[in-house]
Amino acid sequence: MTVLTPGLRPPTSALGVIAGEFGGGGLRRLIDGRGTRGELHRELSELAPSLTGRRLLRRRRVTWKPGRNARASFDLLLADSVVPVQLRWLLDRVEPPLCESSPSDLTVGLVPSHAAVKQFRRGDGGAAKGRVLVWPVDPDRPKLIELVAGGMAPLAPVVGHRSPPTVEVVRYRPGQRHVLAVTGSEAKIFLKVGRPAEVAVAMARAEAIERAMSPLPVQFAQAIWASEEFGAVAYGALPGRPLRLLIRSQAAGALPALTATGAMLSGVHRSDVPEATGAGLLPPLHPEREMAAVVRAADYVAVLAPDGFLSARTLAAEALALLSATAASSDMTLLHHDLKCDHVLVHRTGLGIIDLDAVGLGDPASDVARMLADLAWWTPPAGRPAVRRAFLAGYGRDDPGFRRRVAAWEALAIIKQAARRIPVLDLHLAERFSDQLVEARRAIDRAGDRRPDDS
Repeated sequence: MTVLTPGLRPPTSALGVIAGEFGGGGLRRLIDGRGTRGELHRELSELAPSLTGRRLLRRRRVTWKPGRNARASFDLLLADSVVPVQLRWLLDRVEPPLCESSPSDLTVGLVPSHAAVKQFRRGDGGAAKGRVLVWPVDPDRPKLIELVAGGMAPLAPVVGHRSPPTVEVVRYRPGQRHVLAVTGSEAKIFLKVGRPAEVAVAMARAEAIERAMSPLPVQFAQAIWASEEFGAVAYGALPGRPLRLLIRSQAAGALPALTATGAMLSGVHRSDVPEATGAGLLPPLHPEREMAAVVRAADYVAVLAPDGFLSARTLAAEALALLSATAASSDMTLLHHDLKCDHVLVHRTGLGIIDLDAVGLGDPASDVARMLADLAWWTPPAGRPAVRRAFLAGYGRDDPGFRRRVAAWEALAIIKQAARRIPVLDLHLAERFSDQLVEARRAIDRAGDRRPDDS
């Protein structure tokens, strides 16, 4: 990992830090340094006087791409609540305006009263110009404030009219898609707030998916409400708890659920391909596009662990070559395309599957591989062979060509999830990323028949 060497002067240019000139050490000093945290506290004091009492900031997530705007997400811990906050460094990019009102107008008369935004600029090198965003402000989603300030009134027909709903912020990521859990007097739903233009496509895809999956013996999250005005789609909540929690608490006890998960995925892959594919609603998954996504996800590693990035790119190219040499059938199957343990809910009455937003068409081996990579991420090493066997036994397909494609796709999935899940500020990023590349190499060797199948 690139670090600040002894004797190197602390970085005086936040722009240089964000561009990658000072490596992980410089980025850590910028985000976690006393100067930045002090600045954030001062801005919050001016910005949201309603946030009274003792305040603590807990960093949750850092998004950083060399040479692009860096973002740090925090939980602002108060005596009786947790408020999501994001700090952006703007570099030289002009961000879209918040709305027709000036930023100061957003802090007046809002419910909740902590909705706020402030842009700041430092001249002493302590921090670049930036912007503090406090839930529910999002410059790219100005209607989010109106939806929250209105008490989620448009959702009343779905969640119930008898009392105001409670809102839990599952994911607050300004500029991307927000996920909220909304619980009313009659129902609980999960609300995804994105771009208005995405709503019509999301609903059309949901209808196509429902037609394809309804015959299967599995519960799935259905889209039950949508609003282009707010850029929002609501999905019904399903019973059960994520498969990940079951695996982490008792891997052996999770084996029946894993076998059922494999069987469920096999059913998805054997279901009829929706007619809506002709309208481009279900995008096909191509190995070349997935390799590009893998490399793009790991581009920050090129600065923090250059050797690891070069190895990752080489392994991804090998996986692509193997997939090209063992082409799947020309028939496209329905893919979940984002299957992982958190998207499988285990309940005493069976399984549920959620987050079908990314459903597409392509090689079924890619879905199997993504799930295997995720299982390896959450399962202790000693339990991985049994976990893999249980899932693959439920899926059922075991011909050599399919196994090779699964292994090649798995190499891509391992690299991609490592790049996305290992925290940017992890002191051991280089070592952890290298360990994941070892697993990707094992998958490549299985795909090329250079090592026995150790599933």
